[in-house]
Amino acid sequence: MVDWQSPEVIELTMAAFARTMYFLLGVFLWYLILSFRKVELGLLLRRVTFQAAHVPYLFARYLHLTTLVTIISTTPMGRSPPTSAATSCSGIGSMRLVSISGDVALAAATCNLAVRAIALWRHNTTVSYFLGGLCLAHCCYAFILGLAGVTVLWDTRHTYCTIGVSQHARLALLFFYIFTIFWGLAILVMTVLGIRRNELLKDSPLSGALFTQCVGYVVTTIVTCVPMGVMSFLPLNQVMNVFLLPAGYMVCVIASSASVTSLLELRPQPDRALTRLLDHFPVDQEASSNQLVKEESNVLSTIVHLPRSSLTSDFVPGV
Repeated sequence: MVDWQSPEVIELTMAAFARTMYFLLGVFLWYLILSFRKVELGLLLRRVTFQAAHVPYLFARYLHLTTLVTIISTTPMGRSPPTSAATSCSGIGSMRLVSISGDVALAAATCNLAVRAIALWRHNTTVSYFLGGLCLAHCCYAFILGLAGVTVLWDTRHTYCTIGVSQHARLALLFFYIFTIFWGLAILVMTVLGIRRNELLKDSPLSGALFTQCVGYVVTTIVTCVPMGVMSFLPLNQVMNVFLLPAGYMVCVIASSASVTSLLELRPQPDRALTRLLDHFPVDQEASSNQLVKEESNVLSTIVHLPRSSLTSDFVPGV
């Protein structure tokens, strides 16, 4: 039976963790390159006006990139003087950056889906502000958890640092995953209710796309957060407790980003109502072969767009 607390096993686990990070970084960079032209290039070339809806999209992508790059640059720690104090490890500050950027990236990825529900409930300020408040609370909780939930320990015999979750933060981390799952379910429910309450969305391809993408993201969070939560509590070692986190966060961020860019695949239909709904998305429409045609200037936009009469201007990007 494997002794997971053995220094030799921990050292091997750290080596495997480092190699995995290189693989994940390669996959994520490849995805960023493929999708860069849809949003970021449009913003740089000013084809797309920066909107509030871009914030969670960009935060999720580049905070997770920061996580992977920082892990790779600081994983080979082990040049500090031998001591058992975690603060003596050269990467304690960097590991806090890793923890914060990773947790906030997951929260931002979920908020990226919540923007749609907020747009659909524009006419109800109580609901829209409540959803927006939950987004902000989720991100703040992720920031605090990332700041206080990481630990770095020095091994005096093998002269290397191990990273992990602080003992006092394990329950907080588990709650974060549970909240992320149920927050995704709440977004799905509010999206479905918002679609049913909006006449313009009935029988349109957009309603089916929004529903499918929300369901897909909820399934993704369940498939990733459950194993991550279980691993964080298993009596293995510090490295194994966080081994799945970068991969799980990456899957969620990619799923969230794809839910935005995949809307470009919807071609406007002849009916006027659908054309108005698809008036403008936070993507570079000129760079896609499936461009969405702008029609009227009296339509406001986020990820999902509704007529001016049904929206308030507080959360609407570009107003």
